[in-house]
Amino acid sequence: MFRARIPLERRLRFDDFLRSLGYIAIACWAVLYQLDPSAIVSDQVQPWVQILWLGICFFGAVLASLGCILKIDIKLELPGLLFMMVGPLLYFGATIYRVYAISLAEGIQPPGLIPLLIYSILPVILLLPRAFNLYSDVLMSRARSAERASKI
Repeated sequence: MFRARIPLERRLRFDDFLRSLGYIAIACWAVLYQLDPSAIVSDQVQPWVQILWLGICFFGAVLASLGCILKIDIKLELPGLLFMMVGPLLYFGATIYRVYAISLAEGIQPPGLIPLLIYSILPVILLLPRAFNLYSDVLMSRARSAERASKI
C-alpha cells in the first residue's frame, strides 16, 4: 500500500489548527458585523465601503486559514494576514474618528468608547507577531537562495 511520508515541518500541528480557528473567528466577525453593524461605524461609513472592507477582511481570513492548514505560509497565509488586518484597522480608524468627533462636539471625553477603541485594535496587535514571523521567514529564505546562487 502506498504511504505518503510527510516531512515533520509540513505536518499539521495542533497550534496550526488553533491558529486557523482564530482566523476563521475573524472571518465570522466580518460576516456578523456586516449583518448587524454598529451605530458607530454606520454613521461615518457608507454601506458600500463597509461591504468592501469587511469583504477584504473575510477573504483574507479565509486565505490565512487555508494557508495555515495547507502549510503554504509565505504565499497564502502572509497575504491573508495582511488582508485580514484591514477590517480591524478600519474599524479602529472609524472608532477613533467617532471618539474625536464626540469630544470636539461636546467638549468631553466619552468614557464608553475608550475600551471599544482598545478592543478594536486588539486583533491587529495579536496578529502582528505572526505576520512578522512569516515576513522574517521570507527574508531568511531569500537570503538563503542568494547565498546558494553566489556559491555557484
